[in-house]
Parts: sequence; structure tokens; C-alpha cells
Amino acid sequence: MDAVRHHYERYTYPRYPLLASVRSGSAQHLNLQRLWARYNTDPLPRQQQTILIAGCGSFAPYPFSLANPRAKITALDLSTTNLKRARLHCLLHLRLNVTCRRGDLLDPDVASGPFSLIDAYGVLHHLPDPGAGLQALRGRLADNGLLRVMLYSHGARKGTEAARRALRRLKVRDVTALRGLYDRLPSGSRLARRLAEAPDGDANHGLADAFLHPQVTTFRVTALKALLAESGMELLAFLHTGALTRPADEWQRLQQLEANGALDINYLFLLRKNAVQNPHIPAAKSGKTAGRDRLDRL
Repeated sequence: MDAVRHHYERYTYPRYPLLASVRSGSAQHLNLQRLWARYNTDPLPRQQQTILIAGCGSFAPYPFSLANPRAKITALDLSTTNLKRARLHCLLHLRLNVTCRRGDLLDPDVASGPFSLIDAYGVLHHLPDPGAGLQALRGRLADNGLLRVMLYSHGARKGTEAARRALRRLKVRDVTALRGLYDRLPSGSRLARRLAEAPDGDANHGLADAFLHPQVTTFRVTALKALLAESGMELLAFLHTGALTRPADEWQRLQQLEANGALDINYLFLLRKNAVQNPHIPAAKSGKTAGRDRLDRL
């Protein structure tokens, strides 16, 4: 994980302006009590208002604190640079219920929990073994605790991964070299188009995250299904744009999109660690409430 840590020490991500603010209403999809009430029948005990942001980056602690002013929030990241900026952002906006911890989520002694909600948005696919990361987070969950995860899909990242392979062959290892290459590329080339279309491509941190990250795994639908089946957790809902209410129906939709070469979104989903564990995920269940007030990315 040293390569990943060094990457984020060099390229803080994301790099929003420190005075950038979020309206309270737009962060309510991150509210622990609201999520707990939607997916659990028993009320959330007051002493269990605990949240872990695993791989918090430089910004996520602020909206989580805004949505959960009375919760105890732990922000965990490998990068000291990310954590310094996240802490400063929270202080500037008077968000004082966040504790920042530097460490590896694979280390069970770091931020051991238990937590009622864990957020791992765009994190596990940057681990050498995403399954081990998922198990490490499961071990930190309280009974009936919730885990929100975003993972890269093979379809959504197909063009980006092709560009990454080309850049590795060209031995492009930093943003300066990447920008220099872009200036020399024919405007109609596939690589030039891919670089130009990258989200946050006008900023160094965006280019670095998309094209220079040292560790990326993408998932086809069958691989994602196997990963979740081995997790020992219950799939409550898919939360990405366009997802169907029942997980079983969404699995079928995703498989059809992938077969047609039309899967162009990453996966966002919510898991629960049930108090009585079932080694198999009942993917066709939990459909009654999954479609209400769907969570969206910040």
C-alpha cells in the first residue's frame, strides 16, 4: 500500500476549495439515523451513533459531519496530506465531531469500531485484494450495521483503463509528463479524446486519480456478484443512477447492459451485517424499502 499512500501524498484528492460549502439538505442521504430507520426495524441506540469513513480523502468528513452533527465520526486515510486538508475543511466550517486517523483499513487495530455506518466510496478497488478490504470493514461493523460501497465497473472504466495501459507503455508517471504528452497528441487520437473527457481533467488531482493511480481493479458483473456472495453481508440495495428497486432485478439489468456493451456506470450499493449471519446473500430480498429515497453520490 506504500505506492497508494505516496500517490495521495503527492496528489491530494479531491481538491475542492477550502471554503466550498455543502447545503445541509443535499447531505441528508448520508444521515445515519435516516438510513438506519429505513433498513432496520430496531431503533438505533444513542451510544451507537458512530460512523467510519474508510479512505476519507480530503473532503468527505465535512458533508458527513454536516449530515450527522451528533454522531462520532472517524475519518481514516492512508495520506497525511489528505487528512490535513480534511481536518482544515471541517474546522473552517465548524464541524467539530470528526476525528482524523491515519492508517490502513486492513490493519484491525486502526479504528476498530464497532461502527453503525461505514462509507467506502471509491476505496476498495484501490486495494491489492478488494475482498480482504471488504472483510476488514465487515469486522468493524456493529450488528445490523450498514456499509456503503462504490466500486469501479469494467464497462465504465474500459476507455480509462485502455488509456492507463498506453501511458504505462509510454512511461508516463506524473502529471507534468502527462500534460506534455497531451500537448503533442493529434487532436483526433483516442488517447487525446480520453484525456480531454476525463472528469476533473483540468486539474492535476483529477488527471492523477484517473490515469496515474498505482492500483486499480475493475469488476465485471459476475466478479462483483462473487465478491458480495463471499462477504457474509446482505445486499440491501443498489444505489447508482438508474438502479431497479429489487436487487435481483438490478443484477439482471446489469448483466444485460454488460452483455450489450452498454454498462457505463460504476456500482454503488448498500450492505448490512446481520446479527445472525447467513453465509449466502439473499440477493432477491430486501426489495420493499430499497427504492425509497435512493442515495446519490455527493
